[in-house]
Amino acid sequence: MPAYRVEKATMWGQVEEAATLTARCIRPDLGTNWERAKQTWEKLGNDVVYFIIRWWTYPNAIVGYARLFNTTPSSAYSNNPTWALDYIWPSSAEAVVLIADELPGNVLIKSLFSTDPLTRHWPKMALSLAIPEAPYRIHSDKVSDWHVVIK
Repeated sequence: MPAYRVEKATMWGQVEEAATLTARCIRPDLGTNWERAKQTWEKLGNDVVYFIIRWWTYPNAIVGYARLFNTTPSSAYSNNPTWALDYIWPSSAEAVVLIADELPGNVLIKSLFSTDPLTRHWPKMALSLAIPEAPYRIHSDKVSDWHVVIK
C-alpha cells in the first residue's frame, strides 16, 4: 500500500491550507513568499500546478504539497508537456511518481532522491529548461542535470 495519495489543487485556497498545515514557506502569515507564490498561480495559469499530498491511511491529513512548472514552449506539441518539479514536501520519490502518474507528458526532477531505490533507473539528462518567468520559483532556467521520472 502506498504511503501517500495526491490530488491536483484546483483553487489557491487548497495550496494555502497545505502550506499552513505543514508550516512551509508560502503560508499566508509569511507575507512576501505567499504573495509571490499567489501571483505566480494567477499569472501562469495552467503552466504551474500544485499537488496536495495526503497520508494514504488518513486521507484528510495533509502532509505537504508539490509545485511543478510546464516547461514546454506554447508552440510545441501541447499534448505531451514536460513538467519540472520546483518544490516538494515531503521529499518522497513515491509522491513524485504518484504526481507524474496524474500529469500528461514527462516529469523532470533534480537529484533529490539519489539514495531512494525508486530513482535508481531514472535517466539523468544534462539540459537547461525554459522554466517560465514567475514571481516565485526555486529553480531557475540555469539549472541542469535533471532526472526523468519513470512512471
